[in-house]
Amino acid sequence: MNERLKKVVLVEDWSVMRKFIEEILKKVVGYELYMVLSDIKSVEKYIEGRTIDLLIMNIPLYREDEALEITNRIRRSSPSTRIVLTTMTYSDKLYEKAKAAGANGVWQKEISETSFIKACAFL
Repeated sequence: MNERLKKVVLVEDWSVMRKFIEEILKKVVGYELYMVLSDIKSVEKYIEGRTIDLLIMNIPLYREDEALEITNRIRRSSPSTRIVLTTMTYSDKLYEKAKAAGANGVWQKEISETSFIKACAFL
């Protein structure tokens, strides 16, 4: 009997990074790239009422607070969804704020498939 594929929603506004992440996720056995969105404002409405196993969401430049608020609301409404935030500007302070908002992890965008897959891995 086959195990259910883990549904992944990707939210990334930069098209080049979006394609990069999509290609990596296609290689990960057991993951189904369920939906790709380009704006964080649409993610809450989209996942409402759906079972999403992994949400990979970009923190847009100059919209960090908005992304963290959305993360917090998603965490409260969907406690079993694993949330990985991605950023170009990683800092320990951002990591702490993301964890406090309910993110499972933060991945600094770098060209490394291995580090990305580790950040998204189910524990």
